[in-house]
Amino acid sequence: MTVFYNYLKIQKKHLPTILMYVGICVGVSVLISIVNSGGGSSFVSTESSAAVINRDDSRIAEAFTDYVKENSEVIDIGVSENDMKDALFERKVDAVFTIPEGFGEELMAGKDPRILIRKVPDSTESHFIEMQYNNYIDLVKVYAEAGYTQDEAAEAAEKALASQVRVRLLDEKSSDLENLGSYYNFASYGFMASLLFATGLSMLAFRRRPLLDRTVSSGIRGASMDLQILLANSLLSVMVFAVFFALASVIYRDTLFSVQGLLMSANALAFTLCISAIAFFAGMLIKKREAASGIANVFSLGSAFLCGAFVPQSMLGESVLRLGRLLPAYWYILSNDQLKMITDTADADFSFYIKDLLILAAYGLVFLAAGFLAGKRDSFIRRK
Repeated sequence: MTVFYNYLKIQKKHLPTILMYVGICVGVSVLISIVNSGGGSSFVSTESSAAVINRDDSRIAEAFTDYVKENSEVIDIGVSENDMKDALFERKVDAVFTIPEGFGEELMAGKDPRILIRKVPDSTESHFIEMQYNNYIDLVKVYAEAGYTQDEAAEAAEKALASQVRVRLLDEKSSDLENLGSYYNFASYGFMASLLFATGLSMLAFRRRPLLDRTVSSGIRGASMDLQILLANSLLSVMVFAVFFALASVIYRDTLFSVQGLLMSANALAFTLCISAIAFFAGMLIKKREAASGIANVFSLGSAFLCGAFVPQSMLGESVLRLGRLLPAYWYILSNDQLKMITDTADADFSFYIKDLLILAAYGLVFLAAGFLAGKRDSFIRRK
């Protein structure tokens, strides 16, 4: 393992450069997280709470009550005026619906009866509930005017609104999951810039004549030397990942160790190893220090802009995303974006995650093979 230890000594000399890239990316990632945590509201599907007081015995009234039960958590609060006021004041429910007597008959007769809605003031959920159930009643009225029976009108309205989305403001845990995803997405730039630059410089220094001649004269085979360099590069990748993971464990202590957080971390580790393979291949081709800097900057910045590290993929145009799909960072970020949208892991389908990891593995294997071929060619040229 002589090559491995000598190569680590060379990497150690480039530690300040590595720390500079990592420090910049960590600082910006934290800043983005702080801004996101204090920014606009996000939304997620949820179930609201409501109470229904039915004073009508029509099929329409019964169907409306069933519809509320299917789409909200129905709470029994009593039927008196004080019971309703107390439930709303204590926020036991988001809204209380009172169906007046004769409601169904008047609705089918073409009149415009109204369900009395009492709701929590200044509540996003209560306003949404009012809109949701008013839409249901309006649709029932439309179907009734078209000649539907009460049963037919109620069933048709429910089917039309079956895809209605219920939302609530994200809680702190969900918000942290969003921020953790953004943190790891931006970290992709740090992984690429630091590993490509440090690996390029280290391999360039190791392949310079005096050191390379001593290594070759010791009888170490070219393949063994390349493999030991690859192991050292992989160790560097794990160390860079560990810095970002350690910081995430401080900022997102609870979220990081959730199922989604651990999967994002595993995804980040796989991505750093993939970039290590790309850096290994690039290092075999680099002849000058300026080339190492150029490759690191062009590849990392280009990937960050095209793949969604700096600007979310949802905001990028299709032509940009088409180019981004050619780069491993696109699949890494896509996987993170899908993971942070999962709110219930019990019924979640993680097949997309496996697919994206396999794509990263394929990129890594292709560039590893190309790197070893380039190293073999370099060894042949040296022997000549």
